[in-house]
Amino acid sequence: MKLLANLGGEEPDAPRTLPEKALAAVLLWTRLFPRGATLLDHVQTPWPDELGPEPEDAAFAFLEDADGWAWFNDEGSLQRLRTAGAENPGGADPVAVRATHDKAFALRIAREDALDAADLLDAAFALDQEDLAEPAAAAETIANRVRAWPQGLARGVLLKPRFGTTGRGQRRLPLDLPETLPEVLAALSGRGGIVVEPLLDRIADYSVQLVIESSGDLRLLGCLAQSVSERGSFLGHEGEIDSRGRVRSGSRWEETLRERASAVALRAAAAGYRGPCGVDALSYRDAQGAERLRGVVEWNARFTMGMVAIGLMRRALRGVRERLALSPGELRRVRFDASGFDAKGRIDAKGREVHFRGIALDLSAHARLEIEA
Repeated sequence: MKLLANLGGEEPDAPRTLPEKALAAVLLWTRLFPRGATLLDHVQTPWPDELGPEPEDAAFAFLEDADGWAWFNDEGSLQRLRTAGAENPGGADPVAVRATHDKAFALRIAREDALDAADLLDAAFALDQEDLAEPAAAAETIANRVRAWPQGLARGVLLKPRFGTTGRGQRRLPLDLPETLPEVLAALSGRGGIVVEPLLDRIADYSVQLVIESSGDLRLLGCLAQSVSERGSFLGHEGEIDSRGRVRSGSRWEETLRERASAVALRAAAAGYRGPCGVDALSYRDAQGAERLRGVVEWNARFTMGMVAIGLMRRALRGVRERLALSPGELRRVRFDASGFDAKGRIDAKGREVHFRGIALDLSAHARLEIEA
């Protein structure tokens, strides 16, 4: 089996050389696949002792249905896999990937199927690449739409490239939009357009992981709370795991998160998408101070770090189940910390001492898996 870790492949200016943290994520991704899988273009590190003996099988059964996988399917990645000897690469046709990975797709489906609050869905909108060709006119369009937003809905304006990853390229602006907005839009040109949406008073982030089988059947793999930086960069996941390796967020929104993610996934399946995918969501505080859910923030038509986290949780459970004395029906808190953790000093990326009562597995200098004892 051949693996191509083209993180950021959806971006036109994706870096050719992965930064250290991204490379660490790549190596963790490879732990989901069967023994003997070969990572292209990077040096593979030995299986971590913390996860116990290296298993023969994949963390998810669907991964064994192909002899090659890319993090993000496009024409170039599939050709690279085939050149390396993969005769049956997994995942969706690049045309379906491009159509559904577009952030405007998730917004359209959420609006058509009424998956989120009407005031949010009415406020958010997408601009095409052609619209950005005239930055001054696009800036005027945005200003007019933002002025029509209900008072108290947003604390700012969020601009997101329609094809971007982990917050790259996002711009956060005040409601009183700056005069430099045309220049901001010109800088975002070439990213397939943008989505404009209210910047909310967010409380918590969530991630639902799924796979659409080659038959079109949908399988939900798990749901997690997600830690992200102010700019949207991934920091880690947290949730609950049972004795069978099933993972849930532990949030009161759990069932709603699953329902809305499944609704988007079914629409993506109808559009031809197959393979791993994920839905990002968040809860936020409205103008009256009540907590509300935005169940469909983005749809990811690719592998995600949430899927990596769930796979690693399943891998780790095999080796620590007896130590945990985890019985059927019991749940234990589990945390995947990828914030740049210093494994030797138990200090996180912000210099804070880390306290955790349970089993801690250091997977790399940047990632740790912790399971409540």
